[in-house]
Amino acid sequence: MSFSLLRGLGPVAGVFADRWESRRTLLIANALSTLLTLALLFTKYLPLFWQLSTIYAITCGLAICARFFDPSAYKLINDIVIRTERTRASGLRTVLVSMSAITGPVLATFLFFTVGVYSAILFNALSFLVSFFTILAIRPPVLPIEDAEIEKLNFWQDFIEGLRFLVQSRVLTTILIACILDVAYEGVFNSLGIFYVVQNLSMPPSFYGLLNTGLGIGLALGSLLATTLASRLNVVRTFWVALFIEGIAIFICSRLNNPLFTMITLTFAGGAVAFINIATAPIILHVTPRKFLGRIYAALNPILTLSLTFSAILASYLDSTSLRNFHATFFYLSFS
Repeated sequence: MSFSLLRGLGPVAGVFADRWESRRTLLIANALSTLLTLALLFTKYLPLFWQLSTIYAITCGLAICARFFDPSAYKLINDIVIRTERTRASGLRTVLVSMSAITGPVLATFLFFTVGVYSAILFNALSFLVSFFTILAIRPPVLPIEDAEIEKLNFWQDFIEGLRFLVQSRVLTTILIACILDVAYEGVFNSLGIFYVVQNLSMPPSFYGLLNTGLGIGLALGSLLATTLASRLNVVRTFWVALFIEGIAIFICSRLNNPLFTMITLTFAGGAVAFINIATAPIILHVTPRKFLGRIYAALNPILTLSLTFSAILASYLDSTSLRNFHATFFYLSFS
């Protein structure tokens, strides 16, 4: 819960990420994350109230470190990866994120039930330590003075300047609007997907998890394919074509009542999402000056999270009120 509550800290962290040296910020965030994770090992000696309070405080601290880590990593990628290789780098990152999302819960469960919770915590601390030494081994290029220097403004001036650049950039606002609409579907599906499984597919609620598996498989396969084809991709064309394919796949899913065909279609939708994710980062890096990268990246996540949450709430509300008995036919297609 603390991670969700602290997402709003992202734009604030983005201001400081643009002010501070990226590699140093990443090292500090990793070092603090390692120490905070290790501190969890000592909470077992505390009374219950203080144990729970300390665990929650440490979790909040880890969330704060993550808010500073992400935009700084984005800036570091911009510094060390040449423009022609950014699509491939984005693809590799998406592959690794997909793999961690799949293997992470499985590995955590395995460690919890085999070696115990404290050994699992120690393993988690070790992962932050590995990240620390990996970043320590990176030697980013020395930036020209005029590129490295940031005009000395106060915090709110920096904050407003970043938002103004985001709003005034047609490319960034187009990407933002497209991504807001894209994640809105995810919010609707998370909210009403279980009813789709039961009513449209005539399957038990447990099948809902398999639909997410289909999306995950498509995301992983799409990431691998996009990484392989990175040198041939036009990122702008890839972005809008993938959006179009995802929209078509979701529309087809809404008309299907066969579970197997639905799984296959959602796999294509997941693959399209992978291409969207991979194309987005190079476009943003291309149109955003380095001094704004931290603020732009840090602002996107809270906005998309808000869209995801709002769409889920709105879908649930409309489904239970004004659209409860809705039924219409358009071009021989039934909507209800």
